[in-house]
Amino acid sequence: MKRKIAAVFLTATMLGLFSSCSQSVSGESQEAMVDAVQEDTEEQSAEVTMSPEESSISDRSEDVDTSAPVAKGSRIAVIAKSTKDEYWKAVKEGMKDAVSEINKAYGYKDEDKITMTFEGPDDEQKVTDQINTIDAVLSENPTVLCLSAIDADSCEAQLETAHENGIPVVTFDSGLNSGLPDGICTSGNGKIGKIAATKLAEKLGSQGKVAIIAHSELGQSSVTRVTAFQKFMRDFPGIEVLDPVYDSEGQELSDVVQQLLDTNSDLAGIFCTNGAVSDVVLDCVQNSKRQDIAIVGVDGTTAQQEAVKSGREVGFVAQNPYEIGYQTILEAIKAAEPGDLEDSEKHVWVKSQWIDSQNIKEFENTKYLL
Repeated sequence: MKRKIAAVFLTATMLGLFSSCSQSVSGESQEAMVDAVQEDTEEQSAEVTMSPEESSISDRSEDVDTSAPVAKGSRIAVIAKSTKDEYWKAVKEGMKDAVSEINKAYGYKDEDKITMTFEGPDDEQKVTDQINTIDAVLSENPTVLCLSAIDADSCEAQLETAHENGIPVVTFDSGLNSGLPDGICTSGNGKIGKIAATKLAEKLGSQGKVAIIAHSELGQSSVTRVTAFQKFMRDFPGIEVLDPVYDSEGQELSDVVQQLLDTNSDLAGIFCTNGAVSDVVLDCVQNSKRQDIAIVGVDGTTAQQEAVKSGREVGFVAQNPYEIGYQTILEAIKAAEPGDLEDSEKHVWVKSQWIDSQNIKEFENTKYLL
């Protein structure tokens, strides 16, 4: 019997994740969305803290549980939302290191080694390209599929095909709105939205007009961050939150951001939901000479690190993409094993960190900075 995720952990990742902003959702859908954000901001999800952990990632051998058999020559197929930017390269690095540690722990060599492939489109907006890649990978019958879905509603048929063929599916970074994956590994996206709202409101003195610029209207992680940000900004009635602006295929994000700046001369703050969006927004704001706008981002890109140090960005919530990748492979190995593994059902939450000018030096040489 394949490993299944307990319902308590699925609530946060499968309810209330929609492709429209909160202002256009009502009734039962609105209630489900609020419940989902509440679940993701409760204690079982990954916290957002402000200081690096004491532990080192140099020795990970203890992370590999060798008590359970792992089939020789297992093939792990990974399909990410993109293979292009710093974030996804860090995810891949963590996955490669995890595979290496597993082979080392089990003593697998040569043709017995566990192997991994890492594929995805070159842009996080290319839903069709990703679906085509999933179909091609499933036709090769991998041992397990690890998937970060661009569109949380687009892969139901592929998930069914995988399970019909005995291929377990582990979602990472951003999951699916339907179906039961056999493992989940994410940051606490609701908490990311919450801390972003709190920090931006603090910077603005709880007054002013704020924009949300999100990397996807379709992806689970993006929608959860946006919804949580909107929810917790309601605690600050002096702040007006504009309807979210989304990056999408077929239009340049820089043009969209510039239009937002041009039509809102009184804009006081911007929340950017991932690193790629944050980098574009920082460039646009700087080119527009709008130094009065407070920016809070997500992920510790090189550009954001420089912006925080120079005072052009308030700070960012840094995920740990390396650790997301590493833990996803460990989940994949568990999911690939036959037998009743109900006792090991879990959602792996990976901690994020709030980083600003006061603590950024503490995070140098950590995996939170890309």
